Amino acid sequence: MLVHAIIGQRELFAVNPHQAAVHLDDITPNTIIDKPKIDRMFMDTSFRDYLSSLFVFVGLEHWLDLQGGWTLSIFTSTGGGRYFTINIAKHEVAFSTLPKKERGQWNMLYMDSLIFDFDETVQWVEANGGGFLKGSYKSAMPHSISVSIDGTFDKMQEFLSLPGVRRAIIAYWTESLLKLKDTNSLSFFAQYHNYNAVAALTERWRNKKAD
Repeated sequence: MLVHAIIGQRELFAVNPHQAAVHLDDITPNTIIDKPKIDRMFMDTSFRDYLSSLFVFVGLEHWLDLQGGWTLSIFTSTGGGRYFTINIAKHEVAFSTLPKKERGQWNMLYMDSLIFDFDETVQWVEANGGGFLKGSYKSAMPHSISVSIDGTFDKMQEFLSLPGVRRAIIAYWTESLLKLKDTNSLSFFAQYHNYNAVAALTERWRNKKAD
């Protein structure tokens, strides 16, 4: 296909998304289109810390080459406004809504139903106004569950520390990512993926490890 046949495109390069993100990270920050959103993310330290913790917690730092198959979008208008949304292939696996007057912040994490093996964690979710929902997405794999929690990022950090949470999330997310790798397909949401935000988070992880 000729470049001029693609509306709005002037140059195309044969490079995978991860390599592109690495090169974008070397560009002067003021020239990055999504920089205002990234600045906003880093100004809200509780949001930044939770998203960074979640990425490392589930091992997304090891799946950078699959960006576009899994996607991150930040500060979207979805559902009245969200801090972020993470998708793997066809459906959401994590999001947090912006707080509203009639309702506070709402958070969702998709995971394997083995979370029910951990009574302490199930009781914590229910005691904190949360809930569990099976069959949220037709495209989801078997034995999956959506866990919703009403609360701040500090509360979500507490949730991540509970027994079984990491095991349940990794079980679902890793299997989904491996399946995605086998099919080598892009997510429907690839056009919304914020490579620059992932590059900024990656730089933060590397700096922490270097300290």
